[in-house]
Amino acid sequence: MAELSTSTPTASAGRKVWRRLGIAVAVLVLLVVLVIGGLQTPPARRFIVGKVTTLLAAQDITFSTDGFRYNLLALSTELRNVRIVSPRLPDGPPFLEIAHARIDLSSWQVLRGRYVVQAANASGVRVHYFVNEQGIDNLPRPVSDPDQPSQPVDYLIANLQVPDAVIRYENRAQQIDLTLPRASLTMNGNAISERHAVTIEANGGEARLGDRSAHLDRLGAVLDLGKDDVKIERAEIEAEGALINASGTFGPFEQPVVDIALQATADASRLVEVAKLDEKISGQLSIEAGVKGAVDALTIDAQLRGSDVQVRELIEIDVDAAATYQVGQDQLRLSRLPEQPTLDR
Repeated sequence: MAELSTSTPTASAGRKVWRRLGIAVAVLVLLVVLVIGGLQTPPARRFIVGKVTTLLAAQDITFSTDGFRYNLLALSTELRNVRIVSPRLPDGPPFLEIAHARIDLSSWQVLRGRYVVQAANASGVRVHYFVNEQGIDNLPRPVSDPDQPSQPVDYLIANLQVPDAVIRYENRAQQIDLTLPRASLTMNGNAISERHAVTIEANGGEARLGDRSAHLDRLGAVLDLGKDDVKIERAEIEAEGALINASGTFGPFEQPVVDIALQATADASRLVEVAKLDEKISGQLSIEAGVKGAVDALTIDAQLRGSDVQVRELIEIDVDAAATYQVGQDQLRLSRLPEQPTLDR
């Protein structure tokens, strides 16, 4: 009598199904690996860079890079020699240049349609905010979501480190030029408020207003950066024997309006030298000022106080003066002057 088979037709069919499913899964995994591997090739990278460049160009941003690598599984990107230029000023300086950058995105947030940079670092960074004689600037406008053009891109930078940056603000229309050649920057985003805490530290720099210039010894700032404005929580500048503290707001970026409060202590003789005033003044001064208005028409209201100040042959002056200065008009209006000076004999 022939032996009975221990496997039934149903079991045999089941094994075939599982075997075929296993083969299908293996083929699918192989295809995914091949696709990911293919996307890492130079032609694929050039294709992606082309797509990004076209997308940004449609949003009034000219982007270029000659080094682009990425890892799709880890959602990390490396960029080299990045340049961002405004098409409004094609012959002007780039707004941003980066020698090297690495960016790690949150995979889960990308699936939700949000771009969260978990960690990023950049070196060889140059930021040049430029305004020409006609008042046209090179500041990139906020990028909109390609799927919802009426909405800006939903992004958050959880952590960014920039240890070596050159920052410059050059406004030729108002003859303002500020350069920080050695600056460091950190940025930490808040997912709830969708704002970013920014810390800037710089040692050394140069500032110019018209034909007046000053050397900056140190600058430190803590900012609260939104998508269309910035709040200055604390800023401190040491320059030419003066110590300046500031706080206030700047924005919206499309047509910025300034509202900043300043407190300063200064050596009067150094202050007169920087301001190129033909006066002999010495002593310590304290200054409180408010800077308000559009960037092309700032109004500065200041109160000046000091004790035992010497002006020419007058000594032991108690200074308590107020003045208003309008940028671009070179007009200084005094509303209060010191009284009862003593003649130096």
